[in-house]
Amino acid sequence: MKEIIGEEVLVSFLSVGLIDVNGDDEKLLKLQAAAQGLGKNLTKNPHMALPFVLASSNPDVSEDDPSIVSSLEALEAVWKTYRNAFQETPILVARGILLEALVGAMSSNDHIALIVASCVRNLIPHREMGSEQEVWSRVLFTAESKVDKRATKDWETPTQIELPKFKFPEIEPPKLVNEPVSIETKALKIECAETVSNQVLVNGAAQSLENGNPFNLHNQKPHFAEAFGTKMAEVLATTISSAIESSESDEIDLARPFERIADELSSILTQSFQAYSAATSGLERRTNLLWWKEALFSKSIGDTYRSLEPKVAPALMALDLFKELPCFAPASVTAFLHETVLKLPLLDGSEKHSLAELLNAASKESKLAPLRKTLDSLIPEEADSKLLISFLSETSGTDGFDQATVVKALGVSTDTELTLPDWASWLLGDLMVLRAAALTRTNKRRKKAA
Repeated sequence: MKEIIGEEVLVSFLSVGLIDVNGDDEKLLKLQAAAQGLGKNLTKNPHMALPFVLASSNPDVSEDDPSIVSSLEALEAVWKTYRNAFQETPILVARGILLEALVGAMSSNDHIALIVASCVRNLIPHREMGSEQEVWSRVLFTAESKVDKRATKDWETPTQIELPKFKFPEIEPPKLVNEPVSIETKALKIECAETVSNQVLVNGAAQSLENGNPFNLHNQKPHFAEAFGTKMAEVLATTISSAIESSESDEIDLARPFERIADELSSILTQSFQAYSAATSGLERRTNLLWWKEALFSKSIGDTYRSLEPKVAPALMALDLFKELPCFAPASVTAFLHETVLKLPLLDGSEKHSLAELLNAASKESKLAPLRKTLDSLIPEEADSKLLISFLSETSGTDGFDQATVVKALGVSTDTELTLPDWASWLLGDLMVLRAAALTRTNKRRKKAA
């Protein structure tokens, strides 16, 4: 199947006869301009994606739905007299504008693509879409493809890990200053003379040396040699020591260069461990999921799923799997949950139950308190749209469900029948949507704070 781009949605509606502009291309351009304006607003406010997709995918949506109203306001901004072109409120046109805005926005926002994919996957099979079916099939294929591409980054295990190269930091070489050596020649001459005699000629006259050698070289050789060696050794040792001391430079401080090298090595090691952790996270996640599937044990209640009624267990399984997943997961995760639910004993995977029956059973089960707690943390206080799973939150009450309320919110009758694996898959999809919607609201608040 070929992916769809934003500019093709309204054209596709037009080609199957859902929208009639009487062959006037200018009118089509105005519809597309309205969709572009709405799409820009959606890009800035991605939390609007959930009500947009619920309204655009509901053939029975009312004209006073906030999203439909927003769509028509965007149309009026570019086409002041649009009402004269239609005999009644153009709800189908408004839905087409909403859908084109969604498809355009999800091309640059993965969270919007996730919301579209999960909602469309759950709702469209249970609605009478008529001629729209092909368009919505392409929208679902496009959204799921984008989500799968994003999920691949979080789940894949690379064949090799690229580690950063060590870059030796630039270090200024230490400066060595060589001091010139100076020797007092005159004093050295006298000291050397003292080693061989106790007299020296000064201006042709003999002058006594106080510490001269008292022995004569010719008559007292042994004594002369002993005195000469001792005095000359002292002279040489003193001269050499003085020369070395005068040539010593200041101490070299190598602490800073070594500190910079250590910092670079620490950074390399940190990046290496992060790369290893990221590379193995997908494998670890798959391992944990396989363990969960084989154990059939719920961390939420600390007990096996076998302890629950077959109609209740799938809802808790959807919650537990949801907690193990990152924001984006491949489409195969839904099939994984389906197969896990089928492993439950006393469960007939082909038996179908009405939505009313499943909702009532789940709302009355005390062991589903963790699910209701999670829902209350994800659903905003003033929710402008509801998903099927929203009727299981604490704020929805436990006195049963009014069919008209569910139909108005979802466009799906409570008589709609599902198998238990399909029920679990629907709830998982709704949980993923609620988390993505919550993240879009959080990101918006952060941008405002910044």
